[in-house]
Amino acid sequence: MKYVNQRLAVLIDEVNIYKEARSLYNDVKLNVEALLQRFDAYLIVRTILYCVQTSNSELGGFKNKMRQFGVDIKAKNVRVFANGETKGNWDVQLALDCVQLASKVDAVCLSSHDTDFIPLIRYLQQRGIKVILMAFEESIAPDLLAAADEFVPIRLDMLFQQSNGQNARKRFQKQLSSNSKTR
Repeated sequence: MKYVNQRLAVLIDEVNIYKEARSLYNDVKLNVEALLQRFDAYLIVRTILYCVQTSNSELGGFKNKMRQFGVDIKAKNVRVFANGETKGNWDVQLALDCVQLASKVDAVCLSSHDTDFIPLIRYLQQRGIKVILMAFEESIAPDLLAAADEFVPIRLDMLFQQSNGQNARKRFQKQLSSNSKTR
């Protein structure tokens, strides 16, 4: 295997990925376990999932499950503004964690669609760190894709369907098959 003994940090911008997944496939969520299996050839030294808590979110069981896979959860409350708009991004903390991990890894997997991370990607590359971008192929910005050393698309086996309804399952499968035909 070509990546054996290469140390990898996996940083998942769950807020960004979740918003993108919902816009593409409606009621799905990222399957972090399946995501991590894509990197079995690496020595994963750290995995951090950046997420937000809302008044109706139940992170307790989710956090426990992620901890079983060795995933660190960084969660903060979503901010609600007077106009009803919500915000809960982790860009600065994720970037700081990358900088702190740079001396401890050979590669970083960044799971996000956020083009604000392009300067971070260049910073890591200048220090000899390979940057793997993991995102939805259907909606990745060309300049973000071009900045990364490697791209791993998020595929069907890396998603959970959140709804148990038959109609939601059919809609999910239909969207996935139509998206794969356009590639």
